[in-house]
Amino acid sequence: MFQKNDLFKTVNTFSLWLFILTSGIGYAYIQCVYFLSIHSIGPLKTSFFMAFSPAFTYFFSLILLKEKFDFFVLIGFIVIFTASFYFISKKEN
Repeated sequence: MFQKNDLFKTVNTFSLWLFILTSGIGYAYIQCVYFLSIHSIGPLKTSFFMAFSPAFTYFFSLILLKEKFDFFVLIGFIVIFTASFYFISKKEN
């Protein structure tokens, strides 16, 4: 039922600890920036700027990884950003 696997014996312990430390510190840093931005500019504008993250990820994957362009992803981004602009302008008025 269970296969004996020596996967953990082949992992370099320095690389494992380095990964754990950097991922934990990186996550803590992002959470601090997120909470400070909510306190500074408010939750609505913070969520608007956080919505740019997938767009930049997709844009850089097109350039750096030579991904194929998907028209439906572009339509989704347009809908999300249009709704975000609408709610921000509605909140300011």
